[in-house]
Amino acid sequence: MNLPHMNLKIMMYFFIFLFMMFFSLF
Repeated sequence: MNLPHMNLKIMMYFFIFLFMMFFSLF
């Protein structure tokens, strides 16, 4: 289990979540 890789994946999902919320406002 690579910690940096997992962290990157979590960050990616987090950014996608923020993106969805941003588009949800409009």
